[in-house]
Amino acid sequence: MGLIMTLSTFTETVPTTNATFRTAALAWDTAIKAVGLLATSDTGQINFATVTKPTASNTKAGYAIYRFADSLQSSYPCYIRVDYGSGYSSANYLGLTITVGTSTDGAGTIGNAKTFSYQMTNTRGAYLSGVSGSASRLTLAMTYTYDNPHFVTIERIQDSTGADTSIGLVMVVITDDTSSSNAAPYSGQQVVYYSGTQPVATYNYANSAGTQMGAVLPYYNGTVTWAEGATNKVYVSPVFPIGASVHPPVQGLLVSVYPDIPQLSTYTINHYGSAANWLAPYWSNGWYLGYQSVGAPLVRWE
Repeated sequence: MGLIMTLSTFTETVPTTNATFRTAALAWDTAIKAVGLLATSDTGQINFATVTKPTASNTKAGYAIYRFADSLQSSYPCYIRVDYGSGYSSANYLGLTITVGTSTDGAGTIGNAKTFSYQMTNTRGAYLSGVSGSASRLTLAMTYTYDNPHFVTIERIQDSTGADTSIGLVMVVITDDTSSSNAAPYSGQQVVYYSGTQPVATYNYANSAGTQMGAVLPYYNGTVTWAEGATNKVYVSPVFPIGASVHPPVQGLLVSVYPDIPQLSTYTINHYGSAANWLAPYWSNGWYLGYQSVGAPLVRWE
């Protein structure tokens, strides 16, 4: 199903001073709102003109709350809290901690957020980052042109045609950051339902097969699209939200087999019956998807 998408890219600023921290954080805020999300009126939110840079690693400086702007938001809301601060291993790294839920108390607390928050950290400096999305999808790509990138997509659960539903929300994360100081999983997801029993997050910290439930299904599972960017066609797979059942794929991420698809190029791939643009980011490590197969992401790039 075709969706109205927007893409916003920018060069990261290394946050070594108060001024550069403010610039670095504001770039993400501007991009998130540029693709279609709206800021809420919650009290106590970050002031990007006056916020002070953290002096220690892994420290939050202030938060902003965003919401979807689609027709389902009034009855089936999605709220996204982004805590802007320092990264997990240095005060001079920008860190974004993402929390998703279905309500807010008006003062910064996200309701029905479960336990899975995710920290994106720029450990590489002034490289390109980007945000892709719509009124009902947010896909973040941090430092996608160099190693240790992070990717997050937050969406409504889809139906079989790719249309948004009122079933619930999903956040999927994939990272190439295998630093021993990184507390984030290599891949993971959290489904949040609007009613019924809430599932736990599924994730995988280990870069090896068989340790925990992988949050991304193997690259061939009976539902295959084709990427045509290389000389020969290769398999790519959708990413399926896993909750009480396996739901139709997300719109913001696909999985390829590392290194089948040349990196730092965009490709046209049919997804839910419509052609879309996808970016193959820089990727230096794969994670195990199944027997002798190693995965890398493709990011919706429009």
